[in-house]
Amino acid sequence: HLKKSRVQFLEFLQHFNTEKAAYTELEQKINAECEGLKEESTRLQDELTMNEDKYAKYKSNVSCLECDLKYCASMSDLEAKVNEQDETLGHLRNKHSQMVIGQEYSAKQQNLFTNLIALLNLKVKSN
Repeated sequence: HLKKSRVQFLEFLQHFNTEKAAYTELEQKINAECEGLKEESTRLQDELTMNEDKYAKYKSNVSCLECDLKYCASMSDLEAKVNEQDETLGHLRNKHSQMVIGQEYSAKQQNLFTNLIALLNLKVKSN
């Protein structure tokens, strides 16, 4: 009976060692897989950080472009107002030139009338 128990114990021990070896092998595979996942996680975290940096730069560039667009729009508005004022100033200059010409014409006309009256007075006196 002792021999039979010893044989059963040895069979159990052999089965246990086989199971233990299989468990150890499975544990090593799981540990290797976990290590691979940790490396992948680190790589993905680095990639995420790099993408966040790129996004921050992109967002900053977009913000600068928006500022540039607003500046261009305000400069365009300002240019339109300046052009409008130039046009108004041109009209005012034309009117001023016309007034000066009119005044010069009136002065010359007045001078002609004065000279004509003087001539008529001379003619009247001489007759």
